[in-house]
Amino acid sequence: LKGIDKCLAKKMAQPATTHQPPAEYSQPPAPGDLHSWQNEFRGVVKEALSRGVPVVALSAPTGSGKTKAVLEAAKFAVDRGLASLVVAVGRTKTQQEAFIRDNEQFGIGFMAVRLPSKIEACEQIRVAQKPPDDWDEEEKKEYSAMLARKAKCGSCPLNFFTSSIRLDALKRFVVEATNKMRNADDNLYVDELKDRLREEIQKERGPAEAERGNVCAYSAVKTATAYMVAKGEPVLSVGTYPHVLSRARVLLLNICRGDTAEEEELDSVEKNIEEPKCRAVVVIDEAHNLWKEVKDFNKYSISDKRILNVAKDLAAYCKDNPEESWCVKFNKQGGIDRILRHFTKTIGKLVEVNSSRKARRDGYVKVPEQSDIPIEVVLEGLLAVLEEVCKPYLDEFGKLTKDDMRIARAYMLMKTVKRFLNVLGRMETGWGIYSIIDKGRKSLVLLPIDLRGIIDRARETFHGLWILLSGTINRSEVEDLFGRVVRFYSVSSVKFGKLAVQIAVSRDVDFLTTRHDERNESMYKKYAVAIPRVLHGAAGPLRLVAYTSYSVMKSVRKHYVPPGGAEERWERRGEKFKREIEKLLEEGKLVNLHAVAQGSFVEGIEFKLDDGRSAIGTVVVVGIPIPKIFDDYHVDVARHFGYLDRRCAEELHRAPDFADAPEKCKAKLIEWGYTLAETALKQIIGRAIRGPQDSATLYLLDTRIAVVPRLRDALCRGLHYHVECSEIPAEELINAI
Repeated sequence: LKGIDKCLAKKMAQPATTHQPPAEYSQPPAPGDLHSWQNEFRGVVKEALSRGVPVVALSAPTGSGKTKAVLEAAKFAVDRGLASLVVAVGRTKTQQEAFIRDNEQFGIGFMAVRLPSKIEACEQIRVAQKPPDDWDEEEKKEYSAMLARKAKCGSCPLNFFTSSIRLDALKRFVVEATNKMRNADDNLYVDELKDRLREEIQKERGPAEAERGNVCAYSAVKTATAYMVAKGEPVLSVGTYPHVLSRARVLLLNICRGDTAEEEELDSVEKNIEEPKCRAVVVIDEAHNLWKEVKDFNKYSISDKRILNVAKDLAAYCKDNPEESWCVKFNKQGGIDRILRHFTKTIGKLVEVNSSRKARRDGYVKVPEQSDIPIEVVLEGLLAVLEEVCKPYLDEFGKLTKDDMRIARAYMLMKTVKRFLNVLGRMETGWGIYSIIDKGRKSLVLLPIDLRGIIDRARETFHGLWILLSGTINRSEVEDLFGRVVRFYSVSSVKFGKLAVQIAVSRDVDFLTTRHDERNESMYKKYAVAIPRVLHGAAGPLRLVAYTSYSVMKSVRKHYVPPGGAEERWERRGEKFKREIEKLLEEGKLVNLHAVAQGSFVEGIEFKLDDGRSAIGTVVVVGIPIPKIFDDYHVDVARHFGYLDRRCAEELHRAPDFADAPEKCKAKLIEWGYTLAETALKQIIGRAIRGPQDSATLYLLDTRIAVVPRLRDALCRGLHYHVECSEIPAEELINAI
């Protein structure tokens, strides 16, 4: 990354100057109608529907009413028979909750249904054998997906009890549970539904049946929602991105047919054949995250440790079952353990050789089509062994029938190897294969480059209007993902809330920074002093500190001494942690929340007080939140999005270090980094300013920002808030050192 620093140094060579806020920001204009644009936007949607425009992108600030406007426009489409239902998806519970809340608050008229995760709601999956602790996260994810494909509502005996409930009652339970548990995690939502279903069974069939018979919340949601669609009622189904963009969309395809007979789940999604169609309005919230989300749930890897673990499991299986035909065959060849360990070493060597082409091997390094170790030959050999193992346990459709975790582990590796070979054999295009060495694990990773292909497949299935929502929409990225048929509507006239921006400055541009070459214990100690000084007496019952990465947060935390007077909380996963923060606020406590930029606590989430104001009065940003994009995969994506041309992409692939690439190519990639950083900063600020009555102070603790005109102007001139910018000497923040 030395080259990044050299390039940044040149761009930042100009001296820091005090930035005065624009005159028009000095006195906020008189409050007006913040929502007057909504009628115009509804007209845009009506025009799009009448003219067959497939995608509308809405850029509007939080608090301006974009959720309400979209719901009203979508209701028009359903009322006119232009869509069977509306599907609204987001990344976090807060994003999903907003649709359910606004539908109820403003009386839009939808029957709102929260779509649960099949993994959390299906009883066949909930009672299935859990994977052992030594499985890695990707194996657990693949296992859950396998169970989801295997579990069929039509063949589940629990439906005998669920289907005995009258459809009108089932509909009422699902809609009531959706509104009651709209901000709870999936487990609590599922438990609420199951309790209601059991109560109804007890009332209709007696306590013995209710006690003896189990119920399935997944089946209940599917049946009730399909019933409403069949009746022609306006349905708003709210879920996560995979409900539209992955195999999880089979739930909506069943619902869209309006079939309550609990037939088998549609298999066409996984068989790569033409799917049924659903005429729906699809709403994608926080659409700036779309490409990253699609990448995350379309990632597959083969590591040396994964093959080694499969080898150990299969060796143990053969010890318990020496008579199995494949065990007998491989024992004659020295044993399955020895055979698979050969592939462990070969894959490890291939990754080692490929990743050694780069100075940093913990990033994605693209595997060339021609290499000294032919990857295709290696994977074909590995596949042949795994197919020999799994063949006796597969049905006519190639699905695993044996209930043994060791065989399941080998089966999932076999499916992953096939995915790699499909890409290598060009049966699937738009993907890239990369190597990475992370914490001793040597992996080959398959990642999607042509993200539009995945989205196009979903759009063919849900062939109604798609509406994209975000306060930070990037036009070029949206057009790349959806084509140049997008109708853009930007709400630029709305300004509300007050934001005071304090930018740390110094004559030394690297005095306080998270720049990679400057990261050391001395710098972390500076931050550990500066952050408490800012937080001491800061405004708001909740103060948000956003770090550029988990590693920076962890390093600063080692030296951090709390300023006192507030509860300190460091980011953890899950809704329970959010509820913990809310409980502290309800108790009147002051809270300093430390989180990571682009994580779940700085995007798509809100903390509000009883009077509706935002609880966050202070935001501290530690560093410039440029994501880790200086690797071969992100070079490929940058080229796909048009930030790089073919020549620059090839130069960056060839360069052993970013510093060795041509300056022009480095500058182009850095510009994309600034684009992503600008989006991340605006999302962080959006956690504090949620409506006209909110105000907050933003501290930018990186002395590079003051001399990067693009970022400085984006924050001081390009926000929807009434902004006043000023500078604070970085030396004053850490004069205790």
